[in-house]
Amino acid sequence: MILTVPQVISLAVFIVTYVGIMSNRIHRTVAAIVGATVMVALVFPPAESLDLASHYENWETLGLIFGMFTMVTGLRESGFFRWIGLLAVEKTRYNPIYIFFIFPFLAGFLSMFLDSITVMLFMATLSIEVGTLIGLNPVSLIIVEICAANIGGSATMVGDPPNVIIGTTLGYSFMDFVVNTGPAAWVSWVITMIFFYFWYRKSLHKSRIEVKARLDKNELKFTKPSEAIIDPWLFKVGVVDLAIAVALLSTHHITGLTVAQIGIIVASIILVFGGNPIKKTPEFLEKIDWLTLIFFGCLFIVVGGIEYTGIIEMTAQGIAQMAGNNMSIALG
Repeated sequence: MILTVPQVISLAVFIVTYVGIMSNRIHRTVAAIVGATVMVALVFPPAESLDLASHYENWETLGLIFGMFTMVTGLRESGFFRWIGLLAVEKTRYNPIYIFFIFPFLAGFLSMFLDSITVMLFMATLSIEVGTLIGLNPVSLIIVEICAANIGGSATMVGDPPNVIIGTTLGYSFMDFVVNTGPAAWVSWVITMIFFYFWYRKSLHKSRIEVKARLDKNELKFTKPSEAIIDPWLFKVGVVDLAIAVALLSTHHITGLTVAQIGIIVASIILVFGGNPIKKTPEFLEKIDWLTLIFFGCLFIVVGGIEYTGIIEMTAQGIAQMAGNNMSIALG
């Protein structure tokens, strides 16, 4: 099979871009920008380059990610993540065993709807604060939370960017993911928690005994959950916005709203009602993770380049020929 010049160039750009991303020698966004630029300049016909670049963009994915990132920024700035963690600590009466299960549950549950990296940044900070006070190794707690966040992110369409891409490209709804991947994700969460509980059970029970003794002596002093709220108005708007996002995503197959439209609605609520638009809006926009948005936008163009030249179709045909009628070989 002889490749044409455009096919060779597109394949080379694709490989070099991904090697650059995986090597960590240059920032992944820079690698994606360079790859997309070369695709537009050398692979797409000059007269159609911008139209083709726009055609291969997954605007549904970018719109939803933008909306969720904006909402997360509002929740973060209001103190929501620290508040919900401290509330959980208070309700468990500082019991290390309960905290060991509640914190990973929060990490997994929040990651179903929010950016898992942001969730973990705050959960890790809170785990260090709480773990130090109750004598529980924060590192062990953070490791479990990371596993839980990854599992939770796989449970819904918006939990992870790959899920967003799969859902928008193949036309799956939010509830399709909840029904099909949600149960498997939470079964995995239970298995993971059982494993880690037995792995850390000695230190957990030791910490529980120490905490009980310190509580009896009134030696434990924790920050009240209400004190974690930085901006009460923004906090209320953020919580309402989160509820609206979940409701709209759960019913978008009924309402007919696209996930991109939902993303714009969610972002608009925070930007318009989160505070003084003249002052707050620029602050929110500055704190959105634009690097990730640009990364995905450019990556879509890079992948679009190999789709345009037929590399993806040739690869699919090659796999089909090798696998024959054996589906397990094709999937493996």
